[in-house]
Amino acid sequence: MVGKGRAACFSLFGMQKTSTQLEAVRITRELAGGNALIVCPLGVRQEFLRDATQLLGWSEAPRFIQSTEEMDPGNDSIYLTNWESVRERKIDPSRFTVASFDEADALRSFGSKTFGEVVIGPWKDIPYRYVASATPDPNDYLELLGTRSFSV
Repeated sequence: MVGKGRAACFSLFGMQKTSTQLEAVRITRELAGGNALIVCPLGVRQEFLRDATQLLGWSEAPRFIQSTEEMDPGNDSIYLTNWESVRERKIDPSRFTVASFDEADALRSFGSKTFGEVVIGPWKDIPYRYVASATPDPNDYLELLGTRSFSV
């Protein structure tokens, strides 16, 4: 996953998708440098914080931010944010070399604001981008066409 620069993790619920994302981001950041960001629904941020320290043994959990101004300017790190902060452009994608998008089904609506920001907007220029979802299967034919129109 890390060597590709663009990859997806489609894993059923309970199959360690969160820890997979955390480790992919950590390893990629070690190799590429810079800041890393995991974008997730607000309701699951605690899972990332807990898995980082309790399951993976990280000495420090990723820090949750809702805007670029909350980043530590003197220290490259791994951050968490929510989808709303990305959609509302509160996070500057140029500050990151690595990004992982959790619950990637948020990207499946071809004409949505989220799709526009992440897939065809400024987030597309991040060198290492990953998506993860426990629900990768499209619900209908038109949705399938929308998801095939981009590469992650």
